[in-house]
Amino acid sequence: MTPARTPGGRGGTVLASCKGGRDVRLAGIRAGRELRARLAAMGLVPGIRLRVMRQEGGGPLVVALRGMRLAIGRVMAEKMDVEPWSGS
Repeated sequence: MTPARTPGGRGGTVLASCKGGRDVRLAGIRAGRELRARLAAMGLVPGIRLRVMRQEGGGPLVVALRGMRLAIGRVMAEKMDVEPWSGS
């Protein structure tokens, strides 16, 4: 992953800066209640393991989780804090 500072002064990486083929853990979502609920309805909750399948140019990212693939827009991906996956 490319080191990036998340807005708000915390160190970390945002999903939008991850390279394809990486496994990451969703550490947090910096968004309002509606967007957090929308992401949760898609299974994107803190602690979930994601694999970045495609991250090209300025288009959406494609991530895999729990046997499905989702396209996530750049604006949403910039609000999602991730860290390297270290679980089993």
